[in-house]
Formats: sequence, C-alpha cells, structure tokens
Amino acid sequence: MRWALPVLLAACVPPLPPADPPASEPLAPGEAREVTLRALSLDVRGFSERVDLDRLRAMPQPVLDRLWLLDLGLGPLATNALQQLRDLSDREARALSPTGQSMWTLLNTTADNVTLTGTSIEELVAVAGAIGIPPARALAEILETDPTEPILPLGDVVDVVVEQVVATHPATQVRRGPPTPERPDGVYPVAPASLPISLGDVVTDFASLPDRFGPADTPLGRHPGFIDAAEGVTVLEPDFALTVRVDLNALPYRGLDLTDASDAAVNSTRSQIATLFRTSDPDWLRIEGLRANPTVGSLTLRVEESDAFHLAGATREPAPRGASSVWDLPPWAFERVAAEASFRALSAGGERCTRYDLASGARAFDACVDATGWAVFETFAGLGNPPDPLYLWDLVSEVAQVRLHDGGLAEGTAHVTFTLRDVPLGIDGDTLGATVAANLAADPGALDELAAVLTENTQGAADVMYVRTDGEDQLWFVHPQDIPPGDTGAPARPYTYAKPGFYADEALTEQVSSPFGDTPHERVRVAPGDRLFIEDDDGAVFSLTVSDKPSDARLALTVSRVQ
Repeated sequence: MRWALPVLLAACVPPLPPADPPASEPLAPGEAREVTLRALSLDVRGFSERVDLDRLRAMPQPVLDRLWLLDLGLGPLATNALQQLRDLSDREARALSPTGQSMWTLLNTTADNVTLTGTSIEELVAVAGAIGIPPARALAEILETDPTEPILPLGDVVDVVVEQVVATHPATQVRRGPPTPERPDGVYPVAPASLPISLGDVVTDFASLPDRFGPADTPLGRHPGFIDAAEGVTVLEPDFALTVRVDLNALPYRGLDLTDASDAAVNSTRSQIATLFRTSDPDWLRIEGLRANPTVGSLTLRVEESDAFHLAGATREPAPRGASSVWDLPPWAFERVAAEASFRALSAGGERCTRYDLASGARAFDACVDATGWAVFETFAGLGNPPDPLYLWDLVSEVAQVRLHDGGLAEGTAHVTFTLRDVPLGIDGDTLGATVAANLAADPGALDELAAVLTENTQGAADVMYVRTDGEDQLWFVHPQDIPPGDTGAPARPYTYAKPGFYADEALTEQVSSPFGDTPHERVRVAPGDRLFIEDDDGAVFSLTVSDKPSDARLALTVSRVQ
C-alpha cells in the first residue's frame, strides 16, 4: 500500500544551504531592500527505499488521519458478525448479554420453535390445537417457509442493518481529507454503507472506531452509534514494510517574507505530487507484511430499541407497509430494523389461501394472504376468535420485539449489545493492498500532506517564492498547501491573505498572475525590468522590481513597501 510512500523522501533530502541572514527590522513604508533568491535543485530519479511501521507511527496523528486509503464496504463485516452470532452454540450464547442472547434467539427463530405469546396472532395456537394441527405447521404455511428455516433470512437482516444502522451514521457518509480547490473544506463523500479507512486507522489498529461510530447528531435525530468497543483490528503484521520509487527535486523553493525582506524556504514536495511517484512502473510500490485475512479481535455491536411495543397496523394503508407505529421510528431503531427485514423477506410472496378441516371434514379455519401480504384469518364451527387481519411483516416484527424481552427487560431498556471475537474484517490482504494502491495511484495528490511532512524543510514564513522551470524564471505566491502542519496537525500559521497573487498596479486591481501548470499556485513569469505589486498576510502592499540576473539560477529583486 502507498500509505507510507513519502517516508523514504526524508532519507534523500540533504541539509539546506545556508540562508541569507534575515534583516533585523520590518520594512517601513517607502523603504526598499535588495535581495537575491536562488533556485535550488537536487534531482532524484528512481530512488527507492524500504520503510517499516515504526517510521509511520512517528508521524503526527492528524496527518495520518487525513490520508484516506479506501472505503471498506461493511456488508461483509456485518455478514460475518451476524452469521457468527447466529451460529453460536447454546453454551456459547449463554455467555452473551441478555439482549445478545435475545438477538441470537431471534436469528435462530423458525416456525417450528417460535413462541407467539404476546403477539397479535397468539390465538393461532389455540385454534391450531382445536383442529389438531401443530401451530408450527400453520405458521409455516402462512409465511410460505420451511418450518425449520429461520423466519428472518440472514441476508435481509444484514442488508437492513447496513443500510439503516450503519449507513445513516455521519461517519459512514463523509470523511476528512486534505483541502483542495474543489473541496476547500476537506470533506469528501464516502461510498455507500462503507467505513472510510485512513492511514491513522491502520497504524493504530483502528483504536478510534468506538469514538467515530458512537452517538452522533443527524438530520433524523440523535444516532445512538453502533460500535461500543473494537479491539485487535489488525491489518498489518509486525514485519510490515514497503518499497517505493520516486522522482523529485528534493530541495525547497527559496522565497521571501515580505515583512522584513528576509530569506525563507518553502517545501517543494507538494508541487511535485503529479510527477513524484512512478505509478506507470509496475514496481513503483511493493508491499510486505499485510495480514492474509485481517480480523477484528473483539467487536461489541449495539442496536438500540425504542421505549414502546409497536403492534401490527390495523389497516392496509398507507401502502405498502401499513399503519404500524414501527414505521415512524428512526431507521436505526431495533424494531424498525426488524420490521424492514421482515418486509423484505415476506413482501414478495404470492396470493394464497390455506384451509384446515376437522377430522369430520367440517371446515374449521382459513388463512388467506393476498398479493400485498395482507393476511386474513377466519374460523368456523365455533372454534374461537381468529386473529385480526394484519400484514405478515408486522407479525414477524412483533415476534422480534417479544423475543428481545425474553430476559425480562422492560421496554426501552433492551438495547441489543453483543460481543464477538475474531470476526473476519471482510477483505483479504491482497485485495486490500491492490485497492489502496489503485486509489492512491489514481489520486497521488492525496499524499501531498504526508509527503511534505516527511520531507519538511520549510524555513520562515514566505509570502512569495522563486521557481526556475524549463529555463524561465517564475514568481509563485504562497498557497495554503505550503503552510506546514504544527504539532497538532493544524497549519502552523493562518493563511490570511486577502488578495493572493501578483498585480500590475499598487491598488491591486489588475491581476497579472494565474494558477497555470499542475499546481494551484498563483504564478507569473518575470524578466529584468518587470515591476509587480503584492500584498502580504498583514495587508501591507509591496512592490517587487526584477533586476539584471546575477546568474541563471539566481533572481535579483528590489523589495519596496509602498503601503
């Protein structure tokens, strides 16, 4: 993976040549000073180095957190977790929390073992007994399922959990990244129902997951979160290492702090991102030490219930789900999850009627389901009160709610929590490495912040810098990306320029610079005799007059403060 690519650059950057001594006092209005800037060059071609995990972990955490590697689809992880829960033995299930045991019971509930007490069709048990048939048979025929198959298919439960619990959490919708002209706030969308994985996640074994996926405000209300704890999420082996090849000019750009016309240096790495990595070379990146099958050592998941029992709706409307109050709940509530999973499992059934007769042949009980999933029950020969009509998914939703309180917990307190161990992450090491390498090869600019930090050679607070490229002299105005991060990962100084760029007039109304080329910098070509005007970060205006060149790699300027 390319998360550590720029680490190697630190090894190939030599010490800077001595800077010109800074002036001791700021320029006063009307004062001028002569300065000479140098274009530095140390071209490195095809440089490669092997990098280990310790060097990554020495980086500032905020920088690591902003480097996105991939969006990991959570469907496989949710499938692995719920399948592991469903497949626990009776003994293993008894070690779970009471609500974890209830969830295990629900995932294993079939027509053969279901308990209908407390649901809207509990009368079915008495009716079935009166006509001498097992209630399990009647329920299985009503639901069109095998008596021994789970009423809620695992695939439907997984899909709904991912869509309604995971995908509604803000941390699965957007991620942080480096600010760009297209995304100045540094906020990027995340692939649907995915976990955005950063370099910070990888090197810290995903220690931040419970915080990132805990309670959070959303337009739909307060999301309770869905990860209570996660430990031992290991993607890398202890011997992790990578080898990468780069081309770059390893030295910084020389520039000026206009306040006192002092010499400064600007890290050049970010402006070379487009050509820095040899992504066209199949050997530009080699990875060692990815775990073949990454797992979550211990994962505690959480789904909160509401504070009331939600009965089946008494009417068909509103179509297609009906009038149960369960549909008014936020999507992440347990009852809403169970209802939606039931709807998906049962709404595609066909129209059907089942008739049950007494031994004498007399008609005893009819159960009819129409094409919309609406079930109507009718008894004959004085066999008792039939259940009221209802949608089939409302029936299963009620069963789920009753099962959740098997341990005697009161309504509103049976929040589902269960801890699983050694849950496969849902992606193998080869796929993980290939996906990350492809993402970063497609957008190497995402590495600019990390690359610059690892080769940090910024000195002073430059407002303007000298770049010599293709035999011509250019002046570049400093860009936000040139401000190095401080100890906390935030920019070391604010970018407070009101009018970035170069102008032909003192009033700064006629701009002569533009961000041409492959970087976002305002830049302008210069020659002896040119005079430009520029404003610094304090609002002072200066003129820059280009003098005769001392040599090809030097630019002589007269810096004057005009306001």
